[in-house]
Amino acid sequence: MEKGGDCPMMSEEKIKILLEDIKSVYMVGYFKDDLTTEAEKWGQIEILERVLLEDGGSIQ
Repeated sequence: MEKGGDCPMMSEEKIKILLEDIKSVYMVGYFKDDLTTEAEKWGQIEILERVLLEDGGSIQ
C-alpha cells in the first residue's frame, strides 16, 4: 500500500495535539486508579509517538 493510500493523512501538528489530549486522559485515569484507561491510553501514546518519530517528527 502506498504511503498515504486512500486514508487521509493527519498533519504532524494535529498528531501532536491529539497526543497531548490522550496524555491528559491518561493522567485522569492515573489519578483515579483506572487501570483500564491507563493501559488503553498508554498504548495509544506509544503508537502516536512512534508515528511521529518514523515520519521524522519530534516529540516534545
